Amino acid sequence: MQKIFSGPASGTGAMAEWHGSGRAGAAKMIITESVVPSKVSVKVDWLKPFEAHNLNEFRIYAQGGESKVVWSIQASNLYVMKVIGIFVNMESAFGKHMGSGLKNLKSVDEKTTP
Repeated sequence: MQKIFSGPASGTGAMAEWHGSGRAGAAKMIITESVVPSKVSVKVDWLKPFEAHNLNEFRIYAQGGESKVVWSIQASNLYVMKVIGIFVNMESAFGKHMGSGLKNLKSVDEKTTP
C-alpha cells in the first residue's frame, strides 16, 4: 500500500492518502478540526472501491486517570451499500471495524503516555 502524508504533522490540516489493492482501496483523509484535548474531526473521501464521503468525529472525555473515546461517523448511504446491506449485516461489520480502530488508538496511546 502506498501512503502519502502532507500538511502539518498533527492537528487541523494534517492529511493522509493511501492507494492499495483489495479492501484497502484508495482514500484521502484530513483533520478538519482539532480541539485539544476533547475533539478531533476527520473528513474521509473514498475513491476506491467506490466513491464515498464521510465525517468521523472523536470525542474524548477524561474519567479520572483514564479517557473515554466516542467515535461517531456521518456517512452517505450509497445505493451500492444498500445492496450490500441485503447480504451483509452492515452494522455488525462496521462495528467490528470501529472496535478494531478504537483498540489500535488505545494501543498507540498506551505506548506514548508516560
